[in-house]
Amino acid sequence: MRSEFSVDDSDYIANQSCEMNPKRMKNPKAISIVLVLTLVLFMCSSDNDKGRAGDTVKIGGLVPLTGVDAAWGGVVATSFKYAQKEINEQGGLLGKDLEVVICDYSEDPEGVRLCLKKFISQGIKFVVGPDGSEALLSGVCSWDVDPKLAEEKKCNFVSENKIVVIATWPTSPVISELDDAGHVFRVCPSDEFQAAVLAEYILSEGITSVSVIYRDDWDGREFAKIFKKVFENSPESSTKGTVLSFVPYEQDKTENFRSEIEKLYENGDPEAIFLYTFNEDGVNFLAELRTFLDEKRKTYPKLFGCDCNQYPEISGGPAAEFVRDRMEGTTISPPYDDPDYQVFRQKIMEKFGDDGAVDYISYDAVCVIAAAIESAGEYDPEKVKAKLIDVTNSGEKVKPPSAGGSWRDIVDKIKKGVDIDYKGVSGDVDFLQNGDVKSGTYVIWRIEDTKGDYSDFKEIKSVKVVKESF
Repeated sequence: MRSEFSVDDSDYIANQSCEMNPKRMKNPKAISIVLVLTLVLFMCSSDNDKGRAGDTVKIGGLVPLTGVDAAWGGVVATSFKYAQKEINEQGGLLGKDLEVVICDYSEDPEGVRLCLKKFISQGIKFVVGPDGSEALLSGVCSWDVDPKLAEEKKCNFVSENKIVVIATWPTSPVISELDDAGHVFRVCPSDEFQAAVLAEYILSEGITSVSVIYRDDWDGREFAKIFKKVFENSPESSTKGTVLSFVPYEQDKTENFRSEIEKLYENGDPEAIFLYTFNEDGVNFLAELRTFLDEKRKTYPKLFGCDCNQYPEISGGPAAEFVRDRMEGTTISPPYDDPDYQVFRQKIMEKFGDDGAVDYISYDAVCVIAAAIESAGEYDPEKVKAKLIDVTNSGEKVKPPSAGGSWRDIVDKIKKGVDIDYKGVSGDVDFLQNGDVKSGTYVIWRIEDTKGDYSDFKEIKSVKVVKESF
């Protein structure tokens, strides 16, 4: 049974321990923590919603509260409600209370569509989430049911229903090209950044030949395409690389990779292999790759991954000695050296006893859409989507409460006609015309230990990427 949930702001204690899912967390320093989730969930009746409609400004929150990412969904819901609580404690939105109406989509595209229909029935025109590329492209944009939409990169649902979506963690580069009439934004940076950082780093290590294997979905396929493009035609390096083999595998495949491994080597022995895999599939691929190399008496190549490869099972599992000091990669990262992010971490630690209890990207998503609605002065998607760009570019810097700023100060400046530039806990949330943010922060890591812990992934350096357009 699918349910629509909200969170009681008066009580954040549920005493439910869960381990974070790194596929969503995107943050290796936080995903190793077993959190005490801070949720009290209860069913919301449509009658109560209608009764409060005149007293609140509603935003829909797409959250995977059930399914394999339920623990992560709890963090997202907490993040949305935590931002709501801060805003309401400092005057609310448009003179009313803000209410983030949580809906569980359970990692299912059809679940996303059911949630959107629920939001529309309540008159909700602004949505935060979802947190994955498949949920956005297949769920919101219905690419899974209409291949023509995917071919034309259209997202008709949002433009036809005049809904503004502020996605949290969908990183697929194809989202940058959406034909959505300006209705889709995302707070996380595109994986175009990460793929380029990884390709440039491999070239800087003097490696000029790689083979690539990737999970064939909107994340893996698009990441691999950008990686190949940059590796073979780097705009930053005079060195040009060669991708010997470019090998996809079905997105639900988790074992029996012998045929894919043979394809990786059919055009010659690469110096390195880049793998876009996740947990079970990644562990099995690496174990089978080592067996193949031993059988063929081939030299072990260097291995490279990205944030999707950061699992303790990879560093401490059956391929542990194979990846130790041989596998490196990239991951998206919070701006750890930013004082405002450090303020945020401290506030969350004081509130919840764990600085991973609130996701920095999900928090910013609520705050930035609230600032745009306040700036528009009314609950009008067409006006607000323009304000999302205005309030995040070239103005007086303002910060939300958990970054050391004040929501009341943001509202006062807007009422005085001051041009504001929202700076969040994730850094500068500067939106481009296509709804992407201009910058992203990444770390380069190396597997240096095999304890089977996230601490096995040692940070080598941090890289910030800024791009004015795509």
